[in-house]
Amino acid sequence: MQSLWGDNPIMVFFLLSFGALFGDMTASFYKRRQNLQRGDKFAILDMYDFIFMSLLLCFIFQRDWLLSWILDGWAPLFTILILTPFLHRGVNIIGYNIGVKNEPW
Repeated sequence: MQSLWGDNPIMVFFLLSFGALFGDMTASFYKRRQNLQRGDKFAILDMYDFIFMSLLLCFIFQRDWLLSWILDGWAPLFTILILTPFLHRGVNIIGYNIGVKNEPW
C-alpha cells in the first residue's frame, strides 16, 4: 500500500516547505526590483508565490507524486486555487487585528 505522500514523504515535505519559503523570498526580491517597499501590496504575487514555487519544485523532483495528487480529484485544485486566497487574507486580517502584523494584507 502506497502512502498518501508517495514513496519518499520526507522529500515531498521538504520540497513543499522549502518551496514555500523560496517562493516568498523570490517574490520579495521581485517586489524590491519594482521599487515596492517592505509590506507594500502586490495582490496576486502575495497570494500565490509560495504555492507556485512549492508545486514547481515538486514537479521537478517528485513529478509522479504531484501528478497523482493533482489528478486525484477536484479537492486539491479547489484548495490551492480558490480557498488559499481567502485563507491567506483572513489570517492576515486576524494577525493585523491582534497586532502581530503591520499591514492587513
